Amino acid sequence: KPGVQLRASCYLATGKYPFVRLEQEIQLLPNGEVKVIKNTEMVGDQIIVKLPQGSPATDIQTLAAKIGGQAAAKPFTTDTWLISLPQKLEAVPEALAASMNSGIPIDYAEPNHLVRPLRTPNDPNFTNNTQWSLYNNTQLNIDIHAPQVWDRRFNGFYTTNGATNTVVVAVIDTGVRYTHEDLAANMWKNPGETGTDSLGRNKETNGVDDDGNNYIDDVHGIDTYDNDSDPMPGAAHGTHCAGLIAAVGNNGKGITGVAWSGVQIMALKMFGPNGESPTAISDITACVNYAANKGAKVINASYGSTSANNTEAGSIYQAGQAGVIMVAAAGNGGSDFIGDNNDSTPFYPACYTSYNSPKPVQITNIVAVGSTDRNDNRSTFSNYGATSVDLFAPGENMYSTESASDSNYNSGSGTSFAAPLVTGAVALLASEFPGDSVGQRMARITGTNAVDVVPGLNGYCKTGGRLNLAKLLPAADPSTLPLAVAWHRPDYTEPLLGSAMRTPTNAAI
Repeated sequence: KPGVQLRASCYLATGKYPFVRLEQEIQLLPNGEVKVIKNTEMVGDQIIVKLPQGSPATDIQTLAAKIGGQAAAKPFTTDTWLISLPQKLEAVPEALAASMNSGIPIDYAEPNHLVRPLRTPNDPNFTNNTQWSLYNNTQLNIDIHAPQVWDRRFNGFYTTNGATNTVVVAVIDTGVRYTHEDLAANMWKNPGETGTDSLGRNKETNGVDDDGNNYIDDVHGIDTYDNDSDPMPGAAHGTHCAGLIAAVGNNGKGITGVAWSGVQIMALKMFGPNGESPTAISDITACVNYAANKGAKVINASYGSTSANNTEAGSIYQAGQAGVIMVAAAGNGGSDFIGDNNDSTPFYPACYTSYNSPKPVQITNIVAVGSTDRNDNRSTFSNYGATSVDLFAPGENMYSTESASDSNYNSGSGTSFAAPLVTGAVALLASEFPGDSVGQRMARITGTNAVDVVPGLNGYCKTGGRLNLAKLLPAADPSTLPLAVAWHRPDYTEPLLGSAMRTPTNAAI
């Protein structure tokens, strides 16, 4: 292929097939980076050979001897044999070429490819396709391709200087029900307000500002609306966003988030009990500052208005200087505000580009997200902007955690619920590339490599596409994945062409 090179390597693995050959199609980019286009794994010391029907069994022994291998004692399916080879880098391609030129009639010779199961959680509303945005099994390719990425990365753990860290995600909203069955294990705890104080009291409930940040017992975050340290919600909106980002995965309950382990949700409440009353910029700014000061890597901002405010812009700019990305909903102009084109009628914070301090400085740490429906169309309520919206993500009928009880779930629609999918993606990026600067992380999430380009989104956002996690994050590293399952080509008879053996249900396509 023009511009594409083939790179091959072999490695030792545990399990049934300890010698594995990895072939990669790669492109050398102008900046010197290597982009992996495709990974193909195979047993590194075997090939499969199919003999014509009725061939004598001695043919396979003769062929194996000619190519320096050893045939299995019997075929694993009709007229189809495994031939073992010496362990060396080019064993498979050399044996394939030699088989075709051996003078012994064969139907085909091919590698014994390896297939890995996609890592999928057992949460009931993921497996029953209620969470269509993560994996849509009724409309092909109209989702964010989460299971492919979960093979590589489903958590926010990362290591620096030998220490294991977690990615902290701040949800600035109506609060988060931090006791919810699908959120509790992934809730952030303020390290300055945990453990015991000098008097032996539990810091979480001792009524003392142990970390000196002017908030008493701010264990899971703060509430700037009520001016206290309990972000327990009065309205469901924030809890719904939190579940989409990081509901606990594989716990057999409810749903799974985009980043379902090793991510900590910091709950920052700034709206009143019913979630309908507006809040003040001072309340928002306090939340943004808190998130930056307490080590959040990404802020989910599923709120906004058409009014720009330099104080709010300044807090976002300062957060960017501290390494924080804000993922902001583009707005629901079709239902909430006058005008839905953010290029002509900006919606904030999604549309902030500068902060006057006193001279203008650029704000470059905001990702603006619009909403798509189940058909990859722009949601009728979603704001858009060819220059002001970065990308789209699913935002309709989004099933997630609710705040009415510790086991409550419900569906909702809006750009508010598209943004959390991108927030979860940024959290995975932060753990996959912990050394990235804000600029590098922004380039990854706002580039065309982060999306499926969708014709219907052309002109509606910068990338012209909907989030695709499988493009955003690198292909799975073979040496870190679970033991592979081998798949062999069956006979070419009509009943088998559509069988589970022909197309495994767990195939990593």
